[in-house]
Amino acid sequence: MIRNNCFRSLLIRLTCLLIPAIACGYPTVHIEEPRRTPTNEEIEGNWISERCRSMESRREDNPRIWTCSWEFNSDSTFVMRDVPEWLMVGNWKGEENSGSGKWTIEKNVQGNWVVSLDFSLVNDEEYHVQRRLLIYGKDPPYSLPVFLGDADAGRTIVFTKVE
Repeated sequence: MIRNNCFRSLLIRLTCLLIPAIACGYPTVHIEEPRRTPTNEEIEGNWISERCRSMESRREDNPRIWTCSWEFNSDSTFVMRDVPEWLMVGNWKGEENSGSGKWTIEKNVQGNWVVSLDFSLVNDEEYHVQRRLLIYGKDPPYSLPVFLGDADAGRTIVFTKVE
């Protein structure tokens, strides 16, 4: 009887320790951070994702090849073109979304460098929402990955700069 109580007590303690750890989702994804603060010049320009293109073109009901792209301008404005709703979750209409707004480079709450996007227009309608794109890589040229669902699952769409 005493052994059962000890075992039950140990099981309860372990459960109390593991549930918060699982709920908080200790990340196992290794983020390759830039060695220094990324500059605006390193982000300015056109960024595309070949994987975004190939994922959508495989759908039988949608033979269209998407051209998911971002354009980061030197005046701190950006233009997003043909980005599917499932990639940048929001109250957007349809599958194909375009938008614009202002961008800055900053650190997120986890201390990672990100391109912070402050949307002002989506699909030709006023729409204010903020999103962040992680800046990945130790040195330029960087990449901008977007994790699909749980980051630990390894499903990402990676945007690379077009030189």
